[in-house]
Amino acid sequence: SAPGCAGLTVAEQLTHAYAVDDAYLLTRGGLFRLKIWCIPRARIHGVTLSEAPMYRALGLAKLVVEHSGAASVFPVRIDGLPVEEAAALQDGLSLAAQRAGPWTPDGL
Repeated sequence: SAPGCAGLTVAEQLTHAYAVDDAYLLTRGGLFRLKIWCIPRARIHGVTLSEAPMYRALGLAKLVVEHSGAASVFPVRIDGLPVEEAAALQDGLSLAAQRAGPWTPDGL
């Protein structure tokens, strides 16, 4: 039912948080299982913004951050951001990824 979905969306929004500095993206999230990610910005390959119909109705968006590293098969999701905030974060992370260029391990 729609009210149940809206409740789940709000709960997801309240359980996700992120922080960004010059070197790292740190995210925390999960409704039933807490996941914490600390990703060097130089390892970010792409950032996708999406708005599912329920999110769009609430003015929210989701970011999916693709990155290299041991856990790269699991892209990082930041759910329930206001659309303007999500777009600004996408722009900032994408710009940093372009500036960093391709990531290579130290010593190679």
